[in-house]
Amino acid sequence: MFKWIANIVDTVRITWTYPEYECECKRQWVANADRQYSTATLEKEINMRMEAPLRYVATTFDTPIRSLESEYKGVQLVVAEAKEKQDILDRDYRSELDSAYTDLDKTRADLEKCKSRLSSAYDDLNAAKRSLDAWYSASETRFFGSGGKKLKEHAWIGQDLSERDHYKSQKERASSEIGSLKSEKERLIQNLKNAKAVVSDIKEARQRMFDLKTEGFDKRLITGVISKGTSDLSRIDENITRLKNEREDYIRQSKAKLGVDEIEKKVKQLRQAKESLIKAFDNDANVLERKANHRTAWLTAHGRSDAH
Repeated sequence: MFKWIANIVDTVRITWTYPEYECECKRQWVANADRQYSTATLEKEINMRMEAPLRYVATTFDTPIRSLESEYKGVQLVVAEAKEKQDILDRDYRSELDSAYTDLDKTRADLEKCKSRLSSAYDDLNAAKRSLDAWYSASETRFFGSGGKKLKEHAWIGQDLSERDHYKSQKERASSEIGSLKSEKERLIQNLKNAKAVVSDIKEARQRMFDLKTEGFDKRLITGVISKGTSDLSRIDENITRLKNEREDYIRQSKAKLGVDEIEKKVKQLRQAKESLIKAFDNDANVLERKANHRTAWLTAHGRSDAH
């Protein structure tokens, strides 16, 4: 009567245990592919045949190449430093400072104007607050005010609501302007800091220029260093390229002479075959077969079968 319930429970348990089974199957599958298409023997043979040629490569090509690459980096650093000095010596510091001071003075003036406008906005706000307070005080009197009674929107004589709304509008406008001017003030303060920093940076660079001249550097000397360094870099790069090409030619000739090329082809074929076999693990047919085998094994282990 409850056979269908037992079948559902079994299916759920089988589903829970399948991922672990799948993981173990994958491990065994890969291990089998490694054994079936092993390249260890061939790779060992390649290493043995290439041992002597690679020793020759290390001493004849690799060591000189590393030495030249180190020399290249050293010259490259000298050229970079010379170009930095050249940039410092070539700058027109008087024009740069004139422009920087113009920006600084303008920013200062803009900031002062902003502060003045902000002060006026606060005055307007306080005036609107006083007028509004006076209006509310007057509204409580019996002579011009309402004496606590409801006021009309407009009145020919005495107090009305339009006057109050006018003061409220003035207060709101002043508050809005204060908010905008505060933001403007903060922006100008930051601009002023930046403008001062620009002036300071130019002065530091100008002092560095004075120091370089005191140390004996001038444009002619720096230009000579850059020219020679650039020439040296080109020469070193050509030698590195030549040695690398000779290195590749020697290795290629050695492999052909010692039969290593054929062995490497076999290694490549084995690796491709191994990769194809590993990919086949996820084929739909193989997945279905593993799921079926897992279900049968689980049911058998628990004394049941699909026919039960």
